[in-house]
Amino acid sequence: GPWVKALAERSQAEVITAGFGPTNDWRVETVRLMEEGTVFTIKTPEAEWCGEYRTPLLGKPQAGNAALALAAAYAVGVNPAKARKGLAESPVPAMRMQWQEAGGVRWLNDAYNANADSVLASLATLAELDCRGQRIAVIGAMAELGEHTAEAHAEAGAAAAALDGLLAVGEHAEVTAESSRRAGLERVATAADVDEAIAALRDWVVPGDVVLLKASRAARLDEVLRQF
Repeated sequence: GPWVKALAERSQAEVITAGFGPTNDWRVETVRLMEEGTVFTIKTPEAEWCGEYRTPLLGKPQAGNAALALAAAYAVGVNPAKARKGLAESPVPAMRMQWQEAGGVRWLNDAYNANADSVLASLATLAELDCRGQRIAVIGAMAELGEHTAEAHAEAGAAAAALDGLLAVGEHAEVTAESSRRAGLERVATAADVDEAIAALRDWVVPGDVVLLKASRAARLDEVLRQF
């Protein structure tokens, strides 16, 4: 973007760019989202660094982050094979797009934090995942958005319409739910708190489904997994 370009022009050091755009030195060409993580390909002038990579971190943005890490590893002289292995074995932080299982259902626990951009990214990731059942999003409140609160929750609801179901929880739930209904999603519900959400999900989800939990930490959506 313009900010990165301006920063590069001011630098007196060698500049290496990495990301999705065609002008990057290290370019992410393809991305596949799988249950075990993200598989992507890199093209770069450094031939030994080209090819397919894997990371257990889930989501298209993680491929971009990985490209930056790989370019940095190259710049400081890390062995390509060691970098590839390290990336494949990188740990998944708790409650950040973390796969968990409860009640025969696969859960994507992303309930540590939430802002407008991260909610949209999580929803896009869920929509792209292979799934033999339903893709369901449980979206709690996003905190500290100020005057943008209603707009952000409405955007989240509209994005969730690409899925099979939405359960909006807590404050602003009706804004999220109504936006999703307007965007064409039929299976939409609201819950006042985590206890109501758990009761609704017990009647709703079945083995084979994938359920995303996404909210700010204060919403306590991780309690769903402890009680389901």
